Amino acid sequence: MLPNPDYPRRSFFYGSGVLVFALFVALQLAWLGSWFWTSFIWFFRRRPNPRPAPGRVTHAAIAEIIAAVQLGQPSTEGRYRRCTRNLDGFVLADRVYHCTRTGQHFAVYDHFCNWMGGIYLDNLKPFVAAQFYMFLNAVYFSCVSIYRLAAQGGHAWFNFQGAALALCLLVVGFTGVNAFQCIQDLGWRDRVAAEGKYEKFFDVARTIPRGRNRDPAVDFFRLASSPWDQGSGWANLREVLGDGVWKWFIPFLPPSRVTNYGKRRGGESDFPLGPFWRQVEAAAERDDRGELPVELTPWLFRWKPRTANRRGQGRSSGVDAPFVGDPG
Repeated sequence: MLPNPDYPRRSFFYGSGVLVFALFVALQLAWLGSWFWTSFIWFFRRRPNPRPAPGRVTHAAIAEIIAAVQLGQPSTEGRYRRCTRNLDGFVLADRVYHCTRTGQHFAVYDHFCNWMGGIYLDNLKPFVAAQFYMFLNAVYFSCVSIYRLAAQGGHAWFNFQGAALALCLLVVGFTGVNAFQCIQDLGWRDRVAAEGKYEKFFDVARTIPRGRNRDPAVDFFRLASSPWDQGSGWANLREVLGDGVWKWFIPFLPPSRVTNYGKRRGGESDFPLGPFWRQVEAAAERDDRGELPVELTPWLFRWKPRTANRRGQGRSSGVDAPFVGDPG
């Protein structure tokens, strides 16, 4: 019996169909899994109102510090931020922001999504993954649609090619821009909406121990860059999405900053500090010795404490100094 000349061609199309279907299933599971995990964390496993840890470096509020100094009542407790939206003045931990939808506070809170819930530290990675896989789904369906229309040929392809191409480009462009902005802002820059739109600067307090019988001193900085920036976009992506690149595409694997959150009690900060903050501290030491020119300071302004002994002066705090620079 003679071999069927169409057999190789049919085998190729059957194999291609299986691969296309397998890719379709994989993309759907990835997108639906990311969406489900983002929503599940928010509705069933969210962690609201984290308490500030007594870290050496604290996300502060310069406005409160200025008011305290003007009233003559500066205190080391002033290094903590307080929520201005709640009447009780809830004390905020590092990078904790207010959610207007729930009235609660969440670490690294970005926004509230009607389809997934609030986006914050715990579900930020699966949210970014959901946007990325949505873009890949748009590319997949656009390619399949264009191929199917082209395969029909003739009059049908001529009538629908313009509309099909425009629709495919519109969907791919919209999802692509959305995914790019999420990856750039939440991953590459590691800045949520509150840090990129509403708070243009970062106010940071640093506690300085001063011996056994002396209160710790506190100095305050206003910075134009985030002290938690890891120094490069790739380093920020590893911090936000996970240490290994292969972990970035698995939304169910939380990064270390999620699993370790709240465990750095008594450490430096609730989040790892980056090289820019090390530069600030090194410059502060030179500034204390009078070796740093004003034009080389990495901060916008700094408030420095004098060395003071509570026992000798009977003061409630060892902090007493004017601001260095223009508090704006």
